Amino acid sequence: MLQLKNAFSTPKLAVLGAMIAMLVNGCESPSGVGFSVDPLSMRSCDPPKVAKITWDTRSAGVNTVEVFVVDRSGRETLFVHSLRRSDSWETGAWVRANTAFVLRDGDNGKELATVAVSGVSCGGSSM
Repeated sequence: MLQLKNAFSTPKLAVLGAMIAMLVNGCESPSGVGFSVDPLSMRSCDPPKVAKITWDTRSAGVNTVEVFVVDRSGRETLFVHSLRRSDSWETGAWVRANTAFVLRDGDNGKELATVAVSGVSCGGSSM
């Protein structure tokens, strides 16, 4: 297991790890936190699109949430800070294939869930 954790420490593999976790766990984390993105996938040649980010932290007892966008270098940038435990927000038309998002507890910074827009090559096979 330690090897897996280290393997996902690079930015591109961190996005892959988020996508694998989403597929294995669905869009719900083990703590019962719901977190999703729509669209779920995009072709790599598609122009940037608006995406809808949805979360539900009511069952986890989280009062404040923060959603971060993860860039290609692995740096997180705050997208939204919300006092709503269940809500959704739309991005601008800047989401591309392999864009990843992290949901954090706004009070303590704890990571609650991750989700990523999976990338499909323009030829049709998964990236």
